[in-house]
Amino acid sequence: QALENYSKTKILISKDILELREQIESDVDNYLSADEGKLEILFIVTYKGVAVDVPIRLENVREAIRNRFSLLAKQHETEYRHEEQSVIVTFKSDGVDNEGKTVYNVRFSRFDDELNDLRKKIMAELSHQHMAYLRINLKKFYYDIKGDSSETRDVGIPIEFYHYLSSQAPGVSTNLDRLSSQIIMIGTILAFFLTAVASFNNIYNITSLSNALSNVILSYATMMASMAYFTSNEFNDNQKEQLLKKYIMDYIIGYTFFYRRGRTFQPIYSLQHILFQCCVNQKDNDRPLSTIV
Repeated sequence: QALENYSKTKILISKDILELREQIESDVDNYLSADEGKLEILFIVTYKGVAVDVPIRLENVREAIRNRFSLLAKQHETEYRHEEQSVIVTFKSDGVDNEGKTVYNVRFSRFDDELNDLRKKIMAELSHQHMAYLRINLKKFYYDIKGDSSETRDVGIPIEFYHYLSSQAPGVSTNLDRLSSQIIMIGTILAFFLTAVASFNNIYNITSLSNALSNVILSYATMMASMAYFTSNEFNDNQKEQLLKKYIMDYIIGYTFFYRRGRTFQPIYSLQHILFQCCVNQKDNDRPLSTIV
């Protein structure tokens, strides 16, 4: 069952990635042209300073955001150091100025009274944005790859995103480590169950029969409970699709924390990734790495 679920998940992820393409493109258009909405600023306070992760609509003020949040970190000794935090920027159009540019109201979910200087910079940035410029600077996700026939094409996705899906993505991960742990756990419990069943060969009296039955019932109940635990923690297909859609959108609009930070806490995966990158032909630097789905 574990192997079946693993194979099924792999197939469904590839299928969902392809089927989500039109929805993603529509959502990207809506995101770039929205005059009202929310933008999330992610930041981490470490001993080296403050690292920030922002979407493309705030990319031009990234350094201003990082500098202001560095000052905030000094002013507020936070207990959440080394933990990812966020500030939501809520923006809404509020008419046009004398030059015909849209004017925006901007509010922050945290530190709103202390970020007036940053507020003005974000308001100015939003007012001067052009959809065509933003679109050019989006991170490409879907790559049409020519096949052997001119009529057939494969679709590729960025290799770094594929690595994230394969080993780290919460809710949709299809990594082999999890599969191996399930097989080992189920195999161990099954071994105990078979041992308990084999104990029926050594029944000499009522007491030994009672002990054998108890062992079989306990082993069977444990095995069923373990199976239920593994399946209960999994998202259904619709939930996985929505999560996958969010991950793809976050990647396209410029967020990086969600697929890069995990390497810090997974040294084995990090080593594998470094070795893989070293094996890549450096002559293809101009061509983004992608894998076929």
